[in-house]
Amino acid sequence: MSTRQNPAYVEPDSDEVRTEQPLPGGNGNGPHLGSAPSAESRDQSSHRKSRPTGEADYIHEIIARYGEPFFAGSRPKLNDRFWARLYIRENELIYSREANEFYRYNTRTGLYYPFSKAALTEELCERIYFASNSQEEKWNPLGRLCNAENVSGIIKILSGITEIRNPFQSPTPA
Repeated sequence: MSTRQNPAYVEPDSDEVRTEQPLPGGNGNGPHLGSAPSAESRDQSSHRKSRPTGEADYIHEIIARYGEPFFAGSRPKLNDRFWARLYIRENELIYSREANEFYRYNTRTGLYYPFSKAALTEELCERIYFASNSQEEKWNPLGRLCNAENVSGIIKILSGITEIRNPFQSPTPA
């Protein structure tokens, strides 16, 4: 669970800001395992966190803590915990249990915007696909695993990792 409190956000199709306290966030594209899209090729690159230059360092750190990106065998399976931690490492995201919705931070505006589970599913599938094309042959099974059914567990874990109770509610004065 994140320690952030009272992030600012904008309602969909509105310019109304619900909280006047923008939070600091990333300011560029994070490194990617493999050849993930660059900022220039993505429409919504403003949600990417900036990262230190050591891409392999943080990926190796995640592998050491949560295991390899997938479990090999006759029926390969994604390691949901690995992918959830990698996604959070590269993106600013919070989850509101009350609204049952994800919100993604935009570094340009300093606000959180609603982010659908369908859009999150597509981004996760894209990220896994790019990783499958970036490593040696042992990573090829990832290409067959990047679909909505296989990433649903990652989204559940992301909900738990990023959950904040009443994230847009201002504190009541005492």
